[in-house]
Amino acid sequence: MRMLSLPTLALFAIASTSLAANIPVCNTGFLSGCTADTNANTGALSTDGTWYLASGPTGTRSADLFITVNGTFPLDGAHYVLNNALASWVSPSSDMAVYSAANQSYYYAVQFSLAGFDPATAALTGSWLSDNDGLGVFLNGVNIAQSSLPSFGGFGGPLVNLNVPAGSGFNGAVNTLVFQVNNGPLDGPGGTMPSPAGVRIQLTLSADPLLDPPVDTPEPASIGLMAAGLVALFTFRRRG
Repeated sequence: MRMLSLPTLALFAIASTSLAANIPVCNTGFLSGCTADTNANTGALSTDGTWYLASGPTGTRSADLFITVNGTFPLDGAHYVLNNALASWVSPSSDMAVYSAANQSYYYAVQFSLAGFDPATAALTGSWLSDNDGLGVFLNGVNIAQSSLPSFGGFGGPLVNLNVPAGSGFNGAVNTLVFQVNNGPLDGPGGTMPSPAGVRIQLTLSADPLLDPPVDTPEPASIGLMAAGLVALFTFRRRG
């Protein structure tokens, strides 16, 4: 039988009651390294440094995503929730006002690592909006059921909550999170107006850090035997 030393037990008790750590994962509309894009409120267009357009639920990269700019359609104060310091809308098009690819699904993806954390304790929450309808949230290719999804006409808010609970299939290395959105038919009379496509997503990810394995210490009986052996060896040497 192995026993844990009192200091080890104390450390284990403290660690077992500690709160999970927050792990950085970028919201939409940030540059590489989750650096804020100062152009997202007004200015030149940038490409998102972490989110990308995928070819399907597994998150295979197919193209960059563009960070939208406040003051341009549909971020003109009358349609979309405006970009702010928390998140910005991203789109497959560099100009949402003329984007016309419609009647198809788009997959918006981001990757994050859980190296050094226990994937069994990982959980992700957040909120999002989409144009047009949100169809699903996928973690590592698996559809994670949601209580509600964004719908067309709701892009002015409020944001729709999302939840990827512990036990959803997180792994201890690189994870891929994908949001599927359907872009509807062309807008306006006779379907002649552009049909913008995009998402705005805010995320919070947490997990317990991995702990070092406990250090084995000898049992009291083993310590006694070792001590007796040392005494016997010392006595034998003195007699010799």
